Amino acid sequence: MNRKRAGEDFYFLQKIIALGNFGELNTTKVIPSPRFSARVPFGTGASLRKREENNEEIKTYNFSAFEDLKIFLKEIPNFRNIDDRKDFDRILLKVPKTIAQFLRVKNFYLSLKKINKNTKTDESFVKRFHAWFNSFRVLKFLNFAHEFFYQKINVSISAEILLKKYIDEKKEVKNMKELLVFFRKIEKNRK
Repeated sequence: MNRKRAGEDFYFLQKIIALGNFGELNTTKVIPSPRFSARVPFGTGASLRKREENNEEIKTYNFSAFEDLKIFLKEIPNFRNIDDRKDFDRILLKVPKTIAQFLRVKNFYLSLKKINKNTKTDESFVKRFHAWFNSFRVLKFLNFAHEFFYQKINVSISAEILLKKYIDEKKEVKNMKELLVFFRKIEKNRK
């Protein structure tokens, strides 16, 4: 990994994940050393610096943006064999406005035509679809959605929403560290 660029860990992981055949390594621990940084405008260092300067709680993407993604991802099979603009626009009516607008701005219709032209099976379509709508585009979507539709919210509020919506256990959390430990326990038990 290049150590001088911002986001190198993100780009590295995106390339590795796209190759497939990866897994989890749970027998060792990597502890990144978060440091204050003004070197780049985003990332851990910039977030730590901003938090220290403003003395505010860490903000995260609005939970609604992830719910929009969930609805969109369920619609992926309906994009198969679309080669007409009217059919494309009809499918966009089934997805949230945030997604529809993002896909229009990114000229996804043209990419979709190429994806459909170069795939023969549903499986290969989904694979190519995700090659286009990869983690980088998900991040671009989240930033787009928060520029035009949503506001970022405090991590604690987002965590409460997640607990109420998806976790059956009732848990009163006293602080953020306790909440993190609780989520890690849930994740470990699901494997």
